[in-house]
Amino acid sequence: MKSITFIIVLIFVGCVFSVSVNNKNLISIVGKHHKDDSSTGSSTESTSTFQSGNILLTDPTSLNPNQFYEFTTSGDSIYNYTTFLSTNESERCVPVDMGFLGSTLLLLDAHQGVYQANENGVVKGVWNNLKTNTKGKVGCGLSRLNVDQLNNKVYIASLNSNCDYSYQPAVFVYTTDGNLDFIISNSEFNTTTGIAGDSDGNIWITDINVIYVYDNSGKLLKQFNPINENDRIAYNGITISQDSQDSIYVSVPSYQGDMIIQISKSGELIRSIKLIGIFNGQVSGLPGSLALTKNHIYVEVPYASKKENPPSSSESSSSESSESSSESSSESSGFSTGSASGSASGSSGTSGTSGTGLSSPLSFGGHGSFKNIQRNGNDGGDDDEFYFGSESTSDSESSHKAKTDIIQSYNLADGSFNKAWGGHSCNPKNILCIPFSGFVIVP
Repeated sequence: MKSITFIIVLIFVGCVFSVSVNNKNLISIVGKHHKDDSSTGSSTESTSTFQSGNILLTDPTSLNPNQFYEFTTSGDSIYNYTTFLSTNESERCVPVDMGFLGSTLLLLDAHQGVYQANENGVVKGVWNNLKTNTKGKVGCGLSRLNVDQLNNKVYIASLNSNCDYSYQPAVFVYTTDGNLDFIISNSEFNTTTGIAGDSDGNIWITDINVIYVYDNSGKLLKQFNPINENDRIAYNGITISQDSQDSIYVSVPSYQGDMIIQISKSGELIRSIKLIGIFNGQVSGLPGSLALTKNHIYVEVPYASKKENPPSSSESSSSESSESSSESSSESSGFSTGSASGSASGSSGTSGTSGTGLSSPLSFGGHGSFKNIQRNGNDGGDDDEFYFGSESTSDSESSHKAKTDIIQSYNLADGSFNKAWGGHSCNPKNILCIPFSGFVIVP
């Protein structure tokens, strides 16, 4: 039943996305302190250049889906880039996912194919003729894209690989020059929600109920289900550190408490990072795409507050969490591996490998140093808040709010909450609406 609900949400997002795509009256949304190239007219030439370490985001369900956005990892808005083609300003792509291939940014359009943009964000055209419904090249209903820098591969998930009424999901595997290598198809695939490659050349695919692992020729090696069905809705986004450590993280929506899990290459649960929010057994923020930096993991949580309850979820009063101490100015550079047996501690104030600030893998207790604060359910005051600098407080305050905004980051060393930004509603001033995929760090 929970899997069906998750699929319904994906269909709902797709329907909203389709309406946005077909909306001929393109509305430009400009948020506070957000530079908007649309203000200069219809020019597709960007005056900005991607900055290494920043985050790029797509938001195809917004009123202006023909843009993608650049933010710092602290949530400072830098620039939004138009996706109208520089060679033909009457043509645009609507990116649902993205990935860097060297200095080239690949943009995945669900209904048209794969586009490419330069380091200035200027969209040049279709990449290597990868247009949807090109037999033997790429399928239809494209949903996910991942560029595997370690193994020089590009992975594209299709919800309808044959472009017919069978709606068979599959993953197309390409070399980095755009040649199709092979297709991964499995009759057990439900909805492919994430793809990533490890240092052995294996391909990890998250599906709603299973995590699959294929070798570099497309042979199924193993499949995992590390979280009990009652404790999850689905397996969603996946990311693997692009190094020999192969730190594997998966976002897991759950009505008992959304989380990011870390698993070993043998599928064992190492630890779970509890996400902030309010969970009453009926509501999930549906965490999706993940991105890694040296010290933090970032996650998109499109339904991060009561304002964005997905279809079939119950309304609940909103809550916020507060942290008892201000954010440390220095960052830890290590990984806390916890215990392979899943004994990471949920208590605070402990250092080392015991997993400070973590809930045990199957425990949905508190957030360590976080306390839930009940808020008034009235939406009225929320719309007046400015969400890009979500934790900032006056100097006299010893704690800061942990708003349940849609972009959240957590410390890799101990799993504790770092910050959240981006707002939590489709109010125009928040820029972001419901970003559910398309989330990448600029190399």
